[in-house]
Amino acid sequence: MINVMNNKILNILEYINPNRFFGPIFMKELIISSRRRRNYFVRFLYPIILSVFVLFFFSTSLAQNDQYSSVIQASKMAQIGSYLTTSIVWFQFIFVQILAIAMLSTAISDEIYQKTLGVLMTTPISSFQIVFGKLLSKLFQLILLIAISFPVLAIIRVFGGVPWSYVLSSICVTLTTAIFAGSLSLFFSIYSHQSHRVISRVLGTYFFIYVIPRIAQHFLNIFGKANLSAYISKLYFFNPFMLMQTMQNVMQSPTSTRGFNGWVSHCIAILGFSLVILLWSCFSVRKVGLKQITGQGGLLLTRKERNVADKKQKYNYNKKQDYGKIRAIKLPPVIWREFSNSLVKTNNIMFVFSIILAVAFIITAYSLCIYYEVLNEKVTHVIFVLVYFFIGLLRTSTFASTSITTEREARSWPILLTTALRPKDISYGKIIGSCFRAWPYWFLLAAHMIVFIPLGMIKVAVLIPMTVLVISSALLVSSIGVMFSSICKRSTTAATWNMITFLTLIIPVCCIPFFYFGSPLFAAASIFGVWGGYFEMIDSFHSSPSSPLYIIEIIVASHFSFIIYSIIYMIITYIAYGLSINHMRWRILD
Repeated sequence: MINVMNNKILNILEYINPNRFFGPIFMKELIISSRRRRNYFVRFLYPIILSVFVLFFFSTSLAQNDQYSSVIQASKMAQIGSYLTTSIVWFQFIFVQILAIAMLSTAISDEIYQKTLGVLMTTPISSFQIVFGKLLSKLFQLILLIAISFPVLAIIRVFGGVPWSYVLSSICVTLTTAIFAGSLSLFFSIYSHQSHRVISRVLGTYFFIYVIPRIAQHFLNIFGKANLSAYISKLYFFNPFMLMQTMQNVMQSPTSTRGFNGWVSHCIAILGFSLVILLWSCFSVRKVGLKQITGQGGLLLTRKERNVADKKQKYNYNKKQDYGKIRAIKLPPVIWREFSNSLVKTNNIMFVFSIILAVAFIITAYSLCIYYEVLNEKVTHVIFVLVYFFIGLLRTSTFASTSITTEREARSWPILLTTALRPKDISYGKIIGSCFRAWPYWFLLAAHMIVFIPLGMIKVAVLIPMTVLVISSALLVSSIGVMFSSICKRSTTAATWNMITFLTLIIPVCCIPFFYFGSPLFAAASIFGVWGGYFEMIDSFHSSPSSPLYIIEIIVASHFSFIIYSIIYMIITYIAYGLSINHMRWRILD
């Protein structure tokens, strides 16, 4: 009798064992992650960055309150605590999503590319265990980072003014949003081996599901379609960025009693969407794995390669492929190869669909500007230029961040190093080639300038400073991406660090003056303010001479600021170029 009861208990424990659902993939990824030095480095660097972030905002807040008496300063400590808490929450919210997207950008594609997914399909491991094991193992690393910042939030609550409900709700929203971002990244990694393509597709999905509804509602209000606008506003329930902003507004308004009740249903809905994406991923993984184990073409191949592979498997087809006439190389070999990759034709339906959506969105944007007669406004062209500038920098950076790691993963890196090419030739070729690969995105910026300068809507004086700034900025982000690609072993690691660096240095959202004034986007805006005659953009640079930033503000507002920016960018480019050369022969056979 006792043995029977023991057997029943063991059966129940075996049934509810988490390993039964997640499988050995989850444990294998956890063991590997615990032994990787980069994860220790991330957990070491994250609290340092967070501490510097907190100390800067705390010192800024105290400096603003020095003019008040001690009693007033004590009464404002709750306001300072609220300000610090919201800053940490937003920092954590953005940072965790970036890591989730980058970590899972090659989760499935590595298994497909290394021909191990088909082998996994021959084992008792199911596609469900593969997908959820990959996701949860990376999610565990993100939970550790969230746990690191939790004591800091708890300590800041000593100042008062921050309820526990806001802290807990923000952590839950951050976690569920990271799960959704990771699910999207894992899903796109099934269809693309290159991590920069996966990251771009996830960011594009973010744009269409989070930004497009907000823009559509704005224009519907202008058109007077209040009913349809109110219907679209309901989509804000699924937008974590809007929810975080709402929770912040409610937390900073003690008289309000609304706002904290909707986050629970939002988290449940986001988890539901993530589950649908993951189940779809399970189906796709099983389909690709079965094709790979039977010798058929995988999803990462082109349509022509899949047809050849299918014919080989079905009819024992082994006809030599005709590659056509051999082309002469008229450029340095690495630059020629990188530029040729950007001109390769693709039959990918998702790529064609994304191009159609992008063209439709651009046409719609210009059509609306013409309809509302705002195309003559100065700020309209500044916005267009900054958007195109940002997109070009982003694509150049993502291309560069995986330019060398993909060679390592494809086992072609040792072959490239045995050629007559010197390390500096390879590094130089990768940097210039990454800029060339992003030519369609730079073409948007150039076309906008070329079209509207003759029409007199943009002053011709802006052309030369912007050209110098664009070239130096493109070389800057490309060299930094190649540097990370030469240092890191995996594309995921290189893409992660490169994305963090890119968002820190390029986007002027950080209030630290060094990063704010050093942003290429800020430099472009200052060029339009000085050379384009948009003086309202530089009116803020009129602080008193006693300000510690007075000299920097004078330089930014001068006519030669673009030269100073370009010199600084080229110095950083040269340093990154040198580091990439020094690390060129690291981990050749890893």
